[in-house]
Amino acid sequence: MPVLTSIKLWLVLILLIPASVSARDSEVSIKNLKFYKQEQNYYLDADVKFHLSATVEEALRHGVALVWAVQVKVWKKNHFFWDTEQVKFIDYYRIRYHALLDLYQVKNEQSQTIERFNSLRAAFAYLGKLRAVSVAAKKDLSVDAIYQVGLQIALDKEQLPLPLRSIAYINKDWSLASRWRRMPLNP
Repeated sequence: MPVLTSIKLWLVLILLIPASVSARDSEVSIKNLKFYKQEQNYYLDADVKFHLSATVEEALRHGVALVWAVQVKVWKKNHFFWDTEQVKFIDYYRIRYHALLDLYQVKNEQSQTIERFNSLRAAFAYLGKLRAVSVAAKKDLSVDAIYQVGLQIALDKEQLPLPLRSIAYINKDWSLASRWRRMPLNP
């Protein structure tokens, strides 16, 4: 039985090796980044747009879970040296397709909350609406300093199944990461 499972996995992976040009490029972009203070904490809201290649969508439909790392950083601006990282926060979201239920599941790995959706589009629409993401506590930031807050979301390739990782590192369809989106933070 394990041999049969192994053969099935390799067949799926062979099918997932794409041609040199995909029909549409994979892309992740951050839109509408908003930063605000509420009581004693700082938060941010953002809208993220996901454009997955057919290869990545097919892998997801064949049972490969995609783990997305949402990184938030706060840098203190320095006049003579490099900016120093003051706060770093990473949250992970796992998107998985359940074939028996014909549902997509989005799980926040930190809070362990699970949401289920009828379509891949709905699952990514949910993941793309980042709301009230904790950035820092007011006490952690000095009023006299100048800061920048940044957000990035990226596919965590290390969470992919081992046989697929090598393909993901060399194939541009699997290079799914937004650019760092920064904005000033005034405590």
